[in-house]
Amino acid sequence: MFLVVPMIVAALSYSVAAAEVFAGCFNPSVININAIFPRSYNTATITCPEVCRRLSSPQDTYAYSRISTVQPNTSLCWCTTVQPDAAHLIADSSCPYPNLSAELVRPPPNWGWYKCFDFLAQGPANNFTVQSLPECLTACSTYPNAYFSHLDNSNNMFCACYQRGPPFTTDQCGVGVYYHYYHSFGPSEFVKRRISGFEDGEQGRGLCPSGLSACRIKDGDDYSFECIDMETGLESCGGCIHGEVGTTGYHGEAVNCLTMPGIITNSVTCTKGRCNAFSCDEGHRLEYGRCVLVE
Repeated sequence: MFLVVPMIVAALSYSVAAAEVFAGCFNPSVININAIFPRSYNTATITCPEVCRRLSSPQDTYAYSRISTVQPNTSLCWCTTVQPDAAHLIADSSCPYPNLSAELVRPPPNWGWYKCFDFLAQGPANNFTVQSLPECLTACSTYPNAYFSHLDNSNNMFCACYQRGPPFTTDQCGVGVYYHYYHSFGPSEFVKRRISGFEDGEQGRGLCPSGLSACRIKDGDDYSFECIDMETGLESCGGCIHGEVGTTGYHGEAVNCLTMPGIITNSVTCTKGRCNAFSCDEGHRLEYGRCVLVE
């Protein structure tokens, strides 16, 4: 099983503030655009999901939008409860015209989207079936990362919840590829009380499941952390990059394996707290699990 981060968030630092999440790019047949009244809006001042929210649309509304070919800086927006159909899914998150970009207008709180990840190429995901994207995000509410996928064109939808984010991502978010959603949430009052009661030098015991460490997501912030296995975590291998909750120091041995010189994505592992490369980029040679620059 692969484990991997919220966004400002390790590996890729992301920031969460979106009120809507991307649900995919679909060809125009995904909805009957002639039966739903389109709203024209200025893309410099408002978004399609915001247009839908101002119309007091239902909770499960999707906002479908595409660039207008008539006026510059203008797009057309369709607000509907019609859930995207995988039969019309396009494997390109840039969603070129005339395709429609679909966004879930009111997702469960504090979720954002960041590209996609091909689980199938990396081994099986611990997935389960769901009926919709909102159901997946709700089911993963206690995890920082959720993965949602149409594994085929028949609208079989699958979800997987993980502690950490993907080691790499792709913009080609088509059938069989998982959409990566990240969750930003503050600690509970219980967690806050525990952190406040730590003595200097005491580690964040009890904040994470056994075998995982409470690593800060950013320097000096004990209230923003993720649970990491420092023995196997690619982006925090051998320690916590920004220090462990409840401590004042940093783990000098902590390494982000993915940013080491000469490393090729998907060609490095973290084993027993040590980065081990098994392939190197051009201009580097492999020596004892490290990529060394060729002079």
